[in-house]
Amino acid sequence: MAQKKQVRKVPQGAKPPGKLKVTLGLLILGPPLFFFFLPTWVFLFLSMLPSVVAFVVDRTPYRYAWVSVAGLNLAGVAPYLMKLWFEGHSMSTALKMLSNPFDLIVMIGAAGLGWVLHLSLPPVVGAWLDVTSQRRLTQLRATQRKLLDEWGAEVAQPDSEEAPVSRRR
Repeated sequence: MAQKKQVRKVPQGAKPPGKLKVTLGLLILGPPLFFFFLPTWVFLFLSMLPSVVAFVVDRTPYRYAWVSVAGLNLAGVAPYLMKLWFEGHSMSTALKMLSNPFDLIVMIGAAGLGWVLHLSLPPVVGAWLDVTSQRRLTQLRATQRKLLDEWGAEVAQPDSEEAPVSRRR
């Protein structure tokens, strides 16, 4: 016999935090945190522009392109973001890193690698699935031939005496 799952009752005085509290918290803490982390926001906005472009350009239903581009773009940006945080969190440091061609090549190149992965992996996976399904089909046909040799060809033919089974509604 299955036991019923016990349901805990919430005391009447306890209420989950409402949307008003969250909104007020963001309004109170948001602007100071924005200005305190302004070099980070500027650096992230400018260095993650390839991800924004991928989001705008991608019109597929599930928008997988921007996810792969943004993931690798963030991976390319992360070392420089750490450098910004730990070697002087200032606007001049952020702009210096954004104006360095080598740093930009790494950040944008990582996003480009995301595009390469997004465009090249689906055909590779499709070809691999095609090969594995063909191999499985060959194995099933060999098993079928083996069973026909063992049991005879009459097991492959449906009985004419039996009526097809219909579904009840």
